[in-house]
Amino acid sequence: MTGEVGHSTGSTGTGTETVPPPWSGLQGVDTSTVKLTTTLLNGNNYQQWAHAINISLEGRGLREFITGEFRKPNQATNPTEYKQWRRLDCQVLSLLQNSIEPKIGEIFFNHETSKDLWEAITKHYGKKRNHSHIFHLKQKIEKISQNQRPIIDYITDLKRGWEELKLYQLPTSDPNMLKEREHAQVYQFLGGLDDSYDAIRAQILLSAELPHLEDVMATIEGEETRRLLMAGGSVNQDRVEAQAMVAKNPNPRSGKGDSWCDNCKKEGHPRDKCWFLHPHLRPKWWKEKVDGKNKAAEYPRGEKKRGFGAAVRNGEDEGSKPDRNGFGMESSSNGSNSIKTRDKLGSLLAQLTELLKPNPKKATGFEIQDEDW
Repeated sequence: MTGEVGHSTGSTGTGTETVPPPWSGLQGVDTSTVKLTTTLLNGNNYQQWAHAINISLEGRGLREFITGEFRKPNQATNPTEYKQWRRLDCQVLSLLQNSIEPKIGEIFFNHETSKDLWEAITKHYGKKRNHSHIFHLKQKIEKISQNQRPIIDYITDLKRGWEELKLYQLPTSDPNMLKEREHAQVYQFLGGLDDSYDAIRAQILLSAELPHLEDVMATIEGEETRRLLMAGGSVNQDRVEAQAMVAKNPNPRSGKGDSWCDNCKKEGHPRDKCWFLHPHLRPKWWKEKVDGKNKAAEYPRGEKKRGFGAAVRNGEDEGSKPDRNGFGMESSSNGSNSIKTRDKLGSLLAQLTELLKPNPKKATGFEIQDEDW
C-alpha cells in the first residue's frame, strides 16, 4: 500500500531484533486544552499561520507527521505500530483543525491524516501570493508612527509589521540585499519619530556609516530614558494617560468615540475625566477662572464696583471715575456734566441731519426741512 511501511529489523550478533518506530517515544497531547497557535487560519494569513504551526509542532516533536517523515505503518503486518501511529496522527489532525476558522474548516473536514490536511491547505493558500494582503500590510506599516507614545510601543508595532511582511518576501542571503532592507527599516523608524527627536535623528543620518537598526533603536531608547531622568526620574501618570488618549483618538473633534462625555454632553474627554463628576481633576487655572466669576457675581446686574450706579447707591462722589452710557459719554449728577451731555447730543443730531440730506446731483424728491424734525 502506498505511503505505508513495514516494521524495521536489524541484524545483531545474537539474531534479529525489531527497531522501534521513531514516534514510539512521543507522548500524546490533550487536544481539548492545547492550541498550536492563537492565530487562526482565515484565508488571508496563511504565511504567518503556517510559520506558527511549524514551530509549535516541531517543539512537540510532531512536525514529521505533516511532512510525511513519520510514514504510516502497514496495518495488516504491523497492527500495533499502526495503532500507535494513528493515535498520534489523529491528535495532530485535531490540533490543525482547531487552528482553522470554522468557515475555512468546512472546506477541509474530510481529510483522514494530518499530512493530507496540511498538503491541501498548502496547495489552496500557500502557492499564491496574496497581493492584496501584501499591499494593505505595507500601507499599514507605512502609517505607523510614534505619535507621542513610549518608544518601546512604537518599536513593537514596527517589528510586528516587519516580521509579518518578511513571510511574503523572497528569502535571500545576499549581503547587499540584506543591508538595503535594513537601511529601509532604519529610515522608516527615524521618520516615524516625534519632532522632539529631530536633533538626534539628524545626528544619526549624518553619520558616515548608517548604524545598524538595533543600534539606532537602542540610541533612541537611551535618549528617551535620559529625558525622563532629567525630568525627575519618572513619567507623570497624567502625561501617560493623555498620550494614551491621543493614540486612541488623535483627532477628538472628528467624532465622539472615546472622547465624548455622556454627563456634560461635550467632546474632548470621557466620563471618567469629567470635571463636573470629578472636581479634584480640575486644573489650577480653571479654579482661578471660576473664582473670578464668583467675585464678579457678588455685584448685582447693572451695578459696577466703582461705577456711577454704585456711587449713587453708596452716596459717594465718583466723579473722577464716571460711568459711561451707551453713547460712550460720561454720565454724572452734577449740572456741568449735564450741559456737556446736551451739547454732545445736539452735535450728534446735527451730524445725523447733515448725513440724511439728499444730494441734489444724484437724487430727486422732497427735501428734509427743519420743521420735519
